[in-house]
Amino acid sequence: RLLNVSKRAPTIKQRNRLASLTLAKEDDLGRNDQQFEERSHLGYLLKAGDVCLGYDLQTQTFHDEEADQARTNNKLPDVIVVRKLYGGVATGEASKQVQRKFRLQRLDVEVADDLKSSLARKNAELDDMDEEDFLREVEADRDMRTHMNLYKAPAVSSKSKQQHNDMDDEEDSQDGEDDDQQVKLEELLDGLDLDSPPDATNAPAGAEMEPAGEGEKAAKDGLAYVHREEAQQVREKDAAVPVTSFGEDWLRQTTK
Repeated sequence: RLLNVSKRAPTIKQRNRLASLTLAKEDDLGRNDQQFEERSHLGYLLKAGDVCLGYDLQTQTFHDEEADQARTNNKLPDVIVVRKLYGGVATGEASKQVQRKFRLQRLDVEVADDLKSSLARKNAELDDMDEEDFLREVEADRDMRTHMNLYKAPAVSSKSKQQHNDMDDEEDSQDGEDDDQQVKLEELLDGLDLDSPPDATNAPAGAEMEPAGEGEKAAKDGLAYVHREEAQQVREKDAAVPVTSFGEDWLRQTTK
């Protein structure tokens, strides 16, 4: 968890802004006072109280002698910050999916029933972990989201436009500076319900859709309409016979 941020060059906003961070492990909060002071390229995104992911190089096992020697000589940082967390993941909410304002479309996948229950449960847990890691990456990478379609979560879709504007204003005020990696509401698409009838959303309340009579559309457009029975009785025209006068003048001259 981020305890303090000291940004360098605060008057110029750029993605590679360097910042001095004071961090602590979440497991150490309330147990000891161990803190880390490091510099990070994610300075323009972070503020005090944010939760981020990183690598603890103090406890990392190196299989390379040069890397281990560099850590011994204090040539490596103690912590490397790689990503900022958003939404319910950062606040520690139990239901992370509820806290996210976006969702992704999923393909229906059939799972084999002959797998053992323990193996199937383990695979399901691994799939959930992979999906959560992927959603975190999507949540923190705007460039990655430009190649994807993100849809509004059901809780967000039910809110009015004014409530959406209030949510954006509240997020901007909490972040202080504009976080250009955070998911914005204008990026999200409305969900597509394939089970709803066509033009159901545009029809007035209480109105019933009446099917158009046969030939009514053609009559309105001023076109002649042939009924089905009449069309079946129409005979095909005889094949066209090609007519040409090529070579007739030459034949007349030779026969004289």
